[in-house]
Amino acid sequence: MSSPRLEMSWCRNIDGLVRVPIFDPKDDSRAYVTVYIEKRRTYEAHCFDPRTGVEIWRTTVDNGGYGTPAIRDGQLVLLTAFSNVTALDTGTGRELWTVQTSARIRSGVAVSSNGLVVLSSGNQVLGIDAAGQLAFSYPVDECFLFGKVAFLTSGDMLTMGTRTDAKGHSEIFLAALGTDGKVRWRTALSLGNVASSDTSGIVIDGQIAIAGAVDGIFAVDIDSGRIIWRVDVEGDAHRHACVSDGSRVFFTTAEGYAGAIDVRTGRMLWQRMLAPYGVWSPPTILGDRVAFEADGLMHIVLAQSGMTVQQQAVGQTPYSTLAIKDNRALLGGGDPPYFGLLFGFVLVESSTLPTLSCDTVQQVQTFRAYEDLNVAVRISGEKSAELASVTVDFSCLGETSKTRPEIVDGDTYIFRVTPGAGYQHGSYALPIMVNFRDSTTWYGTSYLKLESDERLPTRTLITDIGNFEQEQPYWSGAACIVAAKKLFGEEVDQASVMGMIEAIQAKADDYFPFDIWRIIARRAMTTSAHSVTGLPEFQGKSSTAQQAPERYPSET
Repeated sequence: MSSPRLEMSWCRNIDGLVRVPIFDPKDDSRAYVTVYIEKRRTYEAHCFDPRTGVEIWRTTVDNGGYGTPAIRDGQLVLLTAFSNVTALDTGTGRELWTVQTSARIRSGVAVSSNGLVVLSSGNQVLGIDAAGQLAFSYPVDECFLFGKVAFLTSGDMLTMGTRTDAKGHSEIFLAALGTDGKVRWRTALSLGNVASSDTSGIVIDGQIAIAGAVDGIFAVDIDSGRIIWRVDVEGDAHRHACVSDGSRVFFTTAEGYAGAIDVRTGRMLWQRMLAPYGVWSPPTILGDRVAFEADGLMHIVLAQSGMTVQQQAVGQTPYSTLAIKDNRALLGGGDPPYFGLLFGFVLVESSTLPTLSCDTVQQVQTFRAYEDLNVAVRISGEKSAELASVTVDFSCLGETSKTRPEIVDGDTYIFRVTPGAGYQHGSYALPIMVNFRDSTTWYGTSYLKLESDERLPTRTLITDIGNFEQEQPYWSGAACIVAAKKLFGEEVDQASVMGMIEAIQAKADDYFPFDIWRIIARRAMTTSAHSVTGLPEFQGKSSTAQQAPERYPSET
């Protein structure tokens, strides 16, 4: 389709962070996605029907890494335990094999023309055969590799990495490996660090390789490694791979910008701010349009000018991107890590107008926690007079179930919801289900942005905190938490914070070591308690860890 429009065909609740969905290349009835379930501190692989969203199977896997999975001859190959590669049977979800590597993996899974799974681990590019046996291991000296490996028609491979330069600074580079595994060339792009993302990598367009780095997009000759052009952009551009339609390359940055560059000349065609808090997903090409996800919305823009022609509320998509196969599309969003959504779309010609549309009447609302919030949704279209019921899912705001309207005023449906603790600001996608009298169902979403009337700093610099000291050895974390709380007007002492930290840690034995400090610090930082006795989960309870309450049932 030259000018497609996305129409939502289904939406499914998943109680976690939904990552990049992938279609089965040989089976139109199967797609796959990995999910991080923070409530249970587990990773899961899900197989589902992309036409309906109905789950086929799911299986728990060891804590994952950063990188998109891939399908290879009946195997779903994904990253596990931060440094392992695991293959699951696409039919059943049963584990077929696991390869343990020697270092952290920050690489998506690629499949070569001869059927090898290829990825990087630490400073090595690895090839793994269908039986889970290591086919090759090619080292790149003194570096850490990241991003999905790209293949050239010659059989050579390209990878990204970081290394320390002569002045002791970390720099981002591209490197080409020959079929013998030897490094043919290595080209420094900019100063910068590893990108921990599922979607970083390189795009090949003819004789050039294009990759983002810090404050720039680079085009490199694939034979020599010579930089052909560099275009300055606002912010880090190496978290996501660029995409190319053959004449233009599209990019996003962590500073919130998206844009297009002429592939041959390196001339900036357009650049625009999409979201002040960053764009955390790569673009997807849809004919003469491009999809970007930012600040709770999917923006469909004209490839030529960047002008927005369609918006769809999808929530936050920090580790996902729009996946396309034929006339279907998939995306993970919602309000992770607890209230994720998996969306299914169909692509239709833009001239085909949707039979229904929905919009939040007041998209931006100011509220106070625990006070009722009235959300009015207007539904219009040629079938609006035939609808039988309207349901909005407010589970992302703390509600326990889907909600029906309290007031109906013409085409406007007014819902009352009370946001729970911790839901004081942010952009949300509210799933809407409309049932018609003819027993058909329509799915959509509405955008809602909440702003708290409790005026807190939106940005804090380390220099704002001032000097402080730890009162005892090994109390540095408690000292940091006390200093940060003080900045927000909350007085608490280091000894009390240490008591909370130790109590929380005692219940965190089953966390992966990589996660422990992050989760403990967040719990100690966000609680209103000033000592261990004030923590709700420890008041008169045993030492067994308490599960967070389920706010809604998981739908499959």
